[in-house]
Amino acid sequence: YDFNVSYCLIQPFLGAQVAYNYRDPIHENHQDQFGLKLRRFDWTSASSRLGLHASVCNIVDFFDGSLDLAWDQMYTSSKNSTKGQFYDFGESFCVCGNKIDKTSIDYALTISKNVANCVNGYVQFEGQWSQHALTNGFILGVDGSF
Repeated sequence: YDFNVSYCLIQPFLGAQVAYNYRDPIHENHQDQFGLKLRRFDWTSASSRLGLHASVCNIVDFFDGSLDLAWDQMYTSSKNSTKGQFYDFGESFCVCGNKIDKTSIDYALTISKNVANCVNGYVQFEGQWSQHALTNGFILGVDGSF
């Protein structure tokens, strides 16, 4: 359902997200006693997303803007690890990835402007916030239809 508030269109959303990560085994080329081999890695995550998309047209000098906010809840294990072992000595050991929080807030703020017929330039600030991590990104781009 869409909400029109003054010059702003607000669109709530609910969705599901499934991600799959895969990596082949890794074997170091130098197979001396310190040579390392890592087993195959695969990890699947499933989460739900609840949020809203808000967009405004012709803010100032025909700039358009949008804001996306979403609450992300992971339902699968946040453990992403694999086993490693040196070629000539020692027991196998666990190589753990970053521990991912089960709950996070994702955001994206985009400002765009029509720069030519059917071509838009845009800048986007995006990221994810959780209890143990904060990521931010910046994208500058051009899109269009020809």
